[in-house]
Amino acid sequence: MASMQGKLRERVETARGRLGDGVEELVARTGVKHRAQKGATDVRRLVDDKTPDRMRHAAGHAGHVVERAARTGKKRPAPTAGLVGGTVLALVLLLLRRSRGNSR
Repeated sequence: MASMQGKLRERVETARGRLGDGVEELVARTGVKHRAQKGATDVRRLVDDKTPDRMRHAAGHAGHVVERAARTGKKRPAPTAGLVGGTVLALVLLLLRRSRGNSR
């Protein structure tokens, strides 16, 4: 009887180990947040590799402008949003115009 209980316990432990491995595998497959972060990192690398330095610099500058405007915008949201939108649009159009002029 004691050996039968030992065998059963051993089988139960083996089954628990397999179930644990299965659960870990499912978590890895369905880890949406992790997969999304990995995908975002891959996209950032791809964009950084293909983006000219001057455009990257302008985008960073636009980000600083937006942050500064957000702080100011808490006091006056509508005019600030219009100003930020116009500034970003002007920067993008300027960069596009310059990049087309250089490619000719």
